Amino acid sequence: MIEELIPQTGQNLYSHVAKHARRTVNPPDETWVALSPSKRGYQTHVHFALGVGYYGSFVKCIAKAQSPEKQLLVEAASKLGSLKPIWIVKGENPVKADRQSISEVSTNTSYGLEIGTVLEGVPGESQNEWLKWSLEEIKAIWPFYEYVRKRV
Repeated sequence: MIEELIPQTGQNLYSHVAKHARRTVNPPDETWVALSPSKRGYQTHVHFALGVGYYGSFVKCIAKAQSPEKQLLVEAASKLGSLKPIWIVKGENPVKADRQSISEVSTNTSYGLEIGTVLEGVPGESQNEWLKWSLEEIKAIWPFYEYVRKRV
């Protein structure tokens, strides 16, 4: 799936699978993979997160609260606008945001920012259909990621 993006963008993405995905005893309700420009980690970078679980599916472009790139994603969201939902992450609770409230993320060091799609279910009937949906969602939010990468 990711290999399809690389020739179009020229940028490498490295996958970081949630460690809890390997748990066989008391596994969580959902799991995810982060796609980052770094082999060493994802949390300090603006990255993509793709996930599926009991509550549904998601594809997001994320800046964690501690990311030095967070301000660039705030700028991208303000300048580019979005047809996709935008959330401010206050602790563990994402709150829907609009272009006005995005500035809160800049002034509060404990807030993160997410842009993307969350579905209540899983799109399609197979893993391939979910992967195809995920790739289309990544393409839709790629301009935000690209905005950040060009300025880092």
